[in-house]
Amino acid sequence: MSSGMMGKLAIPHLVMREFATVRRAGRAPEPQAVMSDPQEVAAYTAAGRELAIMAPTYLFHTAQACEVLCPGDRVLDLACGPGTQLAQLAGLNTDAEFVGADLSAEMLQYARQLVSERGLRNVTLVEGDITDLSAFADNSFGAIVSSMSLHHLPDVCMLTRTFSEAARLLRLGGGVYLADFGRLKSQESMRAFAYRDADRQPEAFTRDYFNSLRAAFSVGEVRAATREAGLPGRVFRMCPVPFMIAVKSRPRRPFSPELLLQLAGLRDSMPAQGRADLTNMIRCFRLGGMRTKLPQ
Repeated sequence: MSSGMMGKLAIPHLVMREFATVRRAGRAPEPQAVMSDPQEVAAYTAAGRELAIMAPTYLFHTAQACEVLCPGDRVLDLACGPGTQLAQLAGLNTDAEFVGADLSAEMLQYARQLVSERGLRNVTLVEGDITDLSAFADNSFGAIVSSMSLHHLPDVCMLTRTFSEAARLLRLGGGVYLADFGRLKSQESMRAFAYRDADRQPEAFTRDYFNSLRAAFSVGEVRAATREAGLPGRVFRMCPVPFMIAVKSRPRRPFSPELLLQLAGLRDSMPAQGRADLTNMIRCFRLGGMRTKLPQ
């Protein structure tokens, strides 16, 4: 989803509204646990590729995830969707093996096409439920990642179950980077974020964006699930409002000069609005305690 937090949004007003809201809006699970509607799948995929609305979000999470990967790792991407994030990660880490799991056959169809178009030979895609990964053996992955997908889970119990599966599959000393929206207090704030770029994104995407924000888990719920599952990693949040949350383990490797150049090239290829959104995302997560090696 779009990472835009500035521009058309009156941020001071939004922050004051969030702090003044005493009672947090209740969580509203997604209308469909699995995105299978062809129009919605196509809109979501286009927003991440042709329209590049989600490019800042993908690049930020890619840079963070790269820190917890090591050469030779087998990496599991939970709920990989159309594969846009997965393909970017796999393309930058050709010395690692990636497995993308998703419950939506429609999403995986787009992912397979992208993997084929980019000639990625280090990616395998499987249809599967991230709350039950019994097809994979214990300690069989060196790293586990996920981006902007956990809000599709129906409830906190399933979030904890997913984290427990991740903890089971992760080998000792492995890396974790799981990122998603955080639930804001006010539905007015959620609507402001969702409709911020309504004039440059498909209506189906805007509608799904709003539903995603309403379905997001709170910082407290993510912390509780992380702790109960025994998943290694610290929970970070954007500040001053928790628009996004990330569970991240300690970095496991330094960035090579080549990787830094590749990340900088991806940043420079974005339009001005995308670069501004990326800078704001870096700053807001830094205020929440999570730094990035991504060049600004």
